[in-house]
Amino acid sequence: MTTEPINDPQPVENNTVTIDPRVADLESQVEALKKHNEGLIKEQRSARQKESEALEQKARATNDYETLNKIAAEREASLTAEIAKLRDAHEQMLLSNAVNASLNDHKVGSL
Repeated sequence: MTTEPINDPQPVENNTVTIDPRVADLESQVEALKKHNEGLIKEQRSARQKESEALEQKARATNDYETLNKIAAEREASLTAEIAKLRDAHEQMLLSNAVNASLNDHKVGSL
């Protein structure tokens, strides 16, 4: 088995690194796009919520029980999924706390 020497990067003087301005510019553009994307997602959620509320109001006004039952079933499914997600997160937290407590009892660093 042959091993080749690893080419180490050149040492940095004075512990400073010069970042290419193009990289910094691209990173700022990525951050700006992430913020813009978050705004668009919020707008989309708001539009869907308004559409759902309008549909529900129309169904209530016309006594459209089929649509109201469908809306209720969708909300129930959404809430059930959210409960499952929260339950899983809670269980993970409990497990993590138990492991950390055990590690602390045995004077071992926590996770």
